[in-house]
Amino acid sequence: MRAATRRRRASGSKAAGKALPSWPGTFTVTGQPLFAERGSARRRRAALRAGLAGALLAGWLLIAHGWAPLLLEAGYRQESIGLINDLFPGRAANPFENYLDRWGELARLGTLWCVAVCVGGLFGRRIRAHVPAFFERFVGAATPGALGAIRAWTCAILFYQTLFHHGLAGTALLPDEMIRPMGVMSLLRGLPAGYDAFLADPAALGAFQHVTALLLLLGAVGLGTRVTVPAAAICYLVVGGVEREYSFFNHGGLVPWYVLAVLSCTRCGRGFSIDRLLRGARGRPVPPADRPAAECGWARYAVWTTVAMVYLMAGLGKLYGSGPGWVAADNVRAHLLRPNLKLPYNGEGVLFSVLQAPDLLFVLLGAAAIGAQLAFGLVLVSRRARLVMPAAMILVHAGIWLLMDVRFADLMLLLLLFYDWRPLRRAAGRWLPARPRRSGAPRAPALPPRGADAAAHRRGARAVLAIAAIAASVWTAQISFYPLSPIPLFTVPDSPPGSVRYERLVARYEDGTSGEPPLERWFGSLGAFRFRPVAEAAFRGPEGREAARKFLDAAVRAADRQDHAPRPVRLEFQRWRWDFASDPDDPGRGVLVDRYVHAVAPLPPEGRRR
Repeated sequence: MRAATRRRRASGSKAAGKALPSWPGTFTVTGQPLFAERGSARRRRAALRAGLAGALLAGWLLIAHGWAPLLLEAGYRQESIGLINDLFPGRAANPFENYLDRWGELARLGTLWCVAVCVGGLFGRRIRAHVPAFFERFVGAATPGALGAIRAWTCAILFYQTLFHHGLAGTALLPDEMIRPMGVMSLLRGLPAGYDAFLADPAALGAFQHVTALLLLLGAVGLGTRVTVPAAAICYLVVGGVEREYSFFNHGGLVPWYVLAVLSCTRCGRGFSIDRLLRGARGRPVPPADRPAAECGWARYAVWTTVAMVYLMAGLGKLYGSGPGWVAADNVRAHLLRPNLKLPYNGEGVLFSVLQAPDLLFVLLGAAAIGAQLAFGLVLVSRRARLVMPAAMILVHAGIWLLMDVRFADLMLLLLLFYDWRPLRRAAGRWLPARPRRSGAPRAPALPPRGADAAAHRRGARAVLAIAAIAASVWTAQISFYPLSPIPLFTVPDSPPGSVRYERLVARYEDGTSGEPPLERWFGSLGAFRFRPVAEAAFRGPEGREAARKFLDAAVRAADRQDHAPRPVRLEFQRWRWDFASDPDDPGRGVLVDRYVHAVAPLPPEGRRR
């Protein structure tokens, strides 16, 4: 019956073809030039999409650079409608240029997304068609064990950061005047009164920090990863956010957290985990540990994209803030000197012995740093770059550690994720004694192998594009909303060329000695560098001096809790300026230009608190 149907259709097509001749080069069905019609319709749709894309982009450019600045200027003068006038509550203290610069960043963000929408609409099908080839060439399949090892290594890095880099309990001793807006933490501040009581309780803060460390440890060993990995990411976000509220938006531990947030959306517990062992022991199916899969490959590539975009933003930020002049010798010297001179003061580093080296050396150092950050994006499209660039960045971080005393240990460890450690594991396995297999133990049935199917490519490509789009948006609009940051590391100097300005904290004790107080010991592993904003605020007016006074009182109370001897009787913030270009041999590291002195109140009769 099916054969008869096919014969009838074929005879009908031939008859139609004979009755109505077609144009040369076309194929007709019932007299219709099918391919020619489809081609023309395709061209019309392409022209329509191109026209809509051009209209969208032109309309946005007209609004962003034509009408919007005029409306904002009218609103700044309170001559527009009420909604626009309400956008400028602080216009008395801020010039219109500040608002216009901010709008320029948002306009660039809108332009970026208009271009992305236009490209997606015009070339979306072609891009999707090339995804499998892109996967085979640049992404590559990965085993569940490789993805699980990435999870374990990331959680181990954050576990160390939580226990030895943060001192959450010490924030309970700090005054509320030091609190500054810190992104998502402002949402937590709106919770009921129990949250404020939690922030004021050192024991509760310390317990929360240890719970976070426990969750990270469980994520590292792979126990309950579907719950522990996302929970650890949320808890570490709070740990880092509470400390930054009293300090500034530093980037310690931030990039590993980005990676952990990405891993929370993947099936990273299927390999190199206790979950896998328990699943196999119960006789449940598990994916083959050494069988590469497209899903795991895209998850690994998403991690690589996250790290690469951070370095790209850091390199582009230097060019955006200072231009090519960032590599000038005096500018590089200033950026290298400032961390050595600021709180905590370190005037005996390696940098001071090479400060008078030729300018060419510092130009090369600056060019190497910014060049390595910009070139790090090549790891996404080159297998050779994945061998070279992570090692080069580790060397850059080691040089920063040596010259600037700034320790990016978390980034140095995280860069090891770009390397394949399976050969080392196999070499170690050859030296270990073979384990006898228990013949009576039941083997868990293996899941059928999964190829690089279209669904995995579609999900993976969308995830990678989403990560890149978020990073590009944050950098384009210069969004600094914790935990999102454009990574403005060492971008714009805060002093004239050839000079550096810095603050110090000096304590004078009962026995007549003086020196920089051990704030880390007083507040419990809270690094002294976290208190740089309050040191700068002491010279900014009445509000800043009031915050500095309350901070110094809190520091004395923290010292009394530690039973510090001898007790400080006076604390002072000092502002120094060093013209290193004209006087590089100055043994005093500059001149004292201002100071804020705080007299310590005497102890009450009952003595110090223990």
